[in-house]
Amino acid sequence: MLLAWMESIPTAQRAGLAHLYLMCTSRDLTPFFLEPEEALEAFRTHVLKADMPVRMASSLIATGAVMDLVVTCLAQRGPEARALSKISKVVDIEGPLWEKTMDSWFSFRRESFSANRIAQWFANEEKAEKGG
Repeated sequence: MLLAWMESIPTAQRAGLAHLYLMCTSRDLTPFFLEPEEALEAFRTHVLKADMPVRMASSLIATGAVMDLVVTCLAQRGPEARALSKISKVVDIEGPLWEKTMDSWFSFRRESFSANRIAQWFANEEKAEKGG
């Protein structure tokens, strides 16, 4: 579901958000040197990493929280947002495409990617694993 949302936004913004996510969560400097396509691939790999359901749910909740932080910081449009957009190559954070992306993130978060929705997914996974 997260990757489907990412696919719905402009490519440059998708790459920029993936890049910022990786910079916020990496323990080394590797993400700072990734090209846009490399950042997208690393983000996809992170999100799609198979694990036991409880860890996958926890990872999705943490990913949503970091993306909330990144999008909210960019939405504030202060000097920090402009600095972040230059680092990550997010284009035109003040234009109508960015407004649409921002609105779609907050809507997606509220309707499809909330902690409660992820917990529901986890409960269904647990039920399916137990054969019920």
